[in-house]
Amino acid sequence: MRGYAEEVAGELGQELKKRLSVAGVRVMEARLTHLAYATEITSAMFQRQQNTAIVAARQKIVEGAVGMAQMAIAQL
Repeated sequence: MRGYAEEVAGELGQELKKRLSVAGVRVMEARLTHLAYATEITSAMFQRQQNTAIVAARQKIVEGAVGMAQMAIAQL
């Protein structure tokens, strides 16, 4: 949504105009001043990022172990 703030603001303005016109309110402009993820979403995104980093680190460890084993075999 952050990359499309203008489009979101436009849609928001249109929706507000539709809903508030019934009450006689005229919407002149609608803008987003702050956009943030909900705490639950942020937590889930962070957890996923951590899991990806853990998998990558384990893969590097395995690659290193395989490399050492191959060098040992080559020296035998």
